[in-house]
Amino acid sequence: MNDDALAKQFVQKTVEQMDFLGLVERMDESLVLLSFILDLPVTDVLYLDSELDGSYMVHPEEWACRQIGRKRKLFPSTEQFLRSDRWKEVSKLEQMAYDAVNRS
Repeated sequence: MNDDALAKQFVQKTVEQMDFLGLVERMDESLVLLSFILDLPVTDVLYLDSELDGSYMVHPEEWACRQIGRKRKLFPSTEQFLRSDRWKEVSKLEQMAYDAVNRS
């Protein structure tokens, strides 16, 4: 068995053993499903998107409010790396897990 087949088998077994796996990209659906699993009314589940512009949080060291959620550009070298074959190879297992959870 080659490395890709072993990785796929590992991911599939891992996903099958989990009671719940949620995806950030599908947060609403994931939290509704979690509320069903935990037998909670959907109205008891609350999340606040910390990346919305205009949101604030208390900075832990300064105890001062700071605006959060501003989009920041990546460095060109980071963007280039994230498009590279090396990154695809490094993140292959993670991508397999993501795809498996997204299919379930």
